[in-house]
Amino acid sequence: MTAVPLAHAALAAQLCLTTAAFAHAWADLLLAPRLPKEPRLGDEAPRLSVIVPARDEAENIGACLASLVAQRYPDLEILVVDDRSTDATATIVAAYASQDTRVRLLSGRERPAGWQGKSWAIHQGVGAATGAFFAMVDADVTLSPLALARMVALARERGAAMVSLLPRLRDVSFWEKVIQPVIGLFLFLCQPLWMARAPRSRVAVANGQLLLLERARYEQAGGHEAVRSAIVEDVELARRYKRLGLPLLLVPAFEDAEVRMYRGLGGIWAGWGKTIHPYVAARPIALWLAILPLLWLFLSPFVAPLTWVVAPHSAFAWAQAACASLILVNALAFRRVSHHELTHGLLWPLAIVVLAALFLTRTAGALGGRGVVWKGRRYG
Repeated sequence: MTAVPLAHAALAAQLCLTTAAFAHAWADLLLAPRLPKEPRLGDEAPRLSVIVPARDEAENIGACLASLVAQRYPDLEILVVDDRSTDATATIVAAYASQDTRVRLLSGRERPAGWQGKSWAIHQGVGAATGAFFAMVDADVTLSPLALARMVALARERGAAMVSLLPRLRDVSFWEKVIQPVIGLFLFLCQPLWMARAPRSRVAVANGQLLLLERARYEQAGGHEAVRSAIVEDVELARRYKRLGLPLLLVPAFEDAEVRMYRGLGGIWAGWGKTIHPYVAARPIALWLAILPLLWLFLSPFVAPLTWVVAPHSAFAWAQAACASLILVNALAFRRVSHHELTHGLLWPLAIVVLAALFLTRTAGALGGRGVVWKGRRYG
């Protein structure tokens, strides 16, 4: 086979794979379960303990608590574990606790050896909780007034031991608007969420920003003590649930939950660096064998403007332009569905370059034995 037919075959494969990837992502999103609009909890709603681990969250905790005390759920307690914060987190929580008896401030104890900070904070919250269900809510999350009632109703209707919500990402700065929605879309492009819901599949995915867990089956799985050393504790906990055959649901909830994960490029770099570090450190070669095809699919088409200069109206230029257009149309459509503004979606290539640089940096750090620092603690 000559070079020209080979090039044409590669271009056709690229266009077909890009189309298939987006078709899978949209099917995964549109066919995923949803929270019920009208939660029916019956005469006796189970007691629900909301556990909020908080370390240096003075910028976020007020909005989080405001949304929690506004929940329309009949039997609720809110436990905020102050994980040895150095800012005004505890003071803000104490003010809420003085006005609402459902809110309690727990002062976190010194972290034992072998525990990651978030898991240790949650473990302490669980020890003080009295509910039949636990809702584990990150301090940067805000909820609609019926969100928790809808989660409990869905868990009871489906018999789910774990319900994990995928919230809307709130983006404020330039870099948040450019990068965060792309990461959200890649969750659907690269993670088969339907397999994560399938009981016999080994695929495990969860979002620890917002989890609902039935107490009895959480204890059966060993709780956060069983994943105490994991940096990505939510996925490891989901993996334990899957091994035990405990049913879990991943639910897009763009209308009911919102999170501002990281602030600016520095926050994105450090926060996502912490998240991807264990994967890079464990299997760097396998990870890059997956990343390189993704770069070929989702970045290389944007060289089309350059190819028009070198070889105007060539088949290569037209095919790359078609792939680039397909990517941008789908990226903009996802932004619309997930409630993001559209214009920054046109900067898709910039987002991919930054994310590739992040993976390169974390790979170099992992191979050099360097971990990452997040909120004053070193990981890895």
